[in-house]
Amino acid sequence: MLWCAAAHIVKAIAVQREWDNDRHEEIFDAARKIHGAIGYPDTISDFYNADNLHRNMYRGSMSEAGIREAEGKVRRFVNRVADAVNNYQSPNNTP
Repeated sequence: MLWCAAAHIVKAIAVQREWDNDRHEEIFDAARKIHGAIGYPDTISDFYNADNLHRNMYRGSMSEAGIREAEGKVRRFVNRVADAVNNYQSPNNTP
């Protein structure tokens, strides 16, 4: 379920900034834009960990240690992006 948290927080930013976000490709594009905007060098790799967890649901290829490590990185991603959402100022000064 961490994939859902990561994807939805990316979609929240995308909606705020009027970026396309309906398809997986658009969500990844938005995540890359967020990575460039919030200033943490590991932001995009943390998002990719969410995708790895999502794929693991179907393939079961990750070790337990790998899953735990990825979970921590995805939680960090979600928290950082949530801070960005909470601190966002619309260019039109509208919510």
